[in-house]
Amino acid sequence: MSTALILLTASAFVGLAIGLKYRIVVIALAGPALALVAAIGLRDFGFVAAAAITFVCITLSQVAYVAGAWLRTLDSIILAVVAFSATMSVRLGR
Repeated sequence: MSTALILLTASAFVGLAIGLKYRIVVIALAGPALALVAAIGLRDFGFVAAAAITFVCITLSQVAYVAGAWLRTLDSIILAVVAFSATMSVRLGR
């Protein structure tokens, strides 16, 4: 069971890291690699359990990617608003 929890946690961290730093191509390349690592790590669990946990690992990685990409976009919006307000305060002489 600890192997499954480690894989689930690692999948979430990998997805979040990719979402914060890279584009969607990287998550598309990381998916099969993640599935391979999960399948190898879970080979003693039985076929159905290993397949289910592998599916959850990939899904969790993609959900974490979306969260990371959203945070990256939110950060860009906040920086743009701060830059705009700084520009406007300079123009208005404040």
